[in-house]
Amino acid sequence: MNMESYIAILTAIVGALGVKEIWKIIKSRVDHSNTIDSKKVEFKHEMILQLQTDNKELQSRLDKQSARIVETEKKLTELLIINKQLRKTIEDCSLKMARMEERLLAKKKPTTKRGRPRKSTKSSSND
Repeated sequence: MNMESYIAILTAIVGALGVKEIWKIIKSRVDHSNTIDSKKVEFKHEMILQLQTDNKELQSRLDKQSARIVETEKKLTELLIINKQLRKTIEDCSLKMARMEERLLAKKKPTTKRGRPRKSTKSSSND
């Protein structure tokens, strides 16, 4: 169709319905598309706010977990140092015990007696 036929159709519609009715139809369509657009914008805005809130919450949880990890690493380092000290103390004590045992064995007198051991005699009293 060419432009003249469109103009003829438009004038026929305007004549039949009137300018006010056509303006109401056009306005309602524009308003409807505006409300849809505004709802989309509002939905996007709400989603952005919700995501920002969730992001803040997750960031705070991440910060807490990071602090706990750092604290645990510090405790682990302290325990490793204590463990090394205890191992050294145990080694020192083991050496001291071995030396004491050697000294005791060196000082110990032989306890074996020469000869046969005595038999125990029962004393019987026959009066």
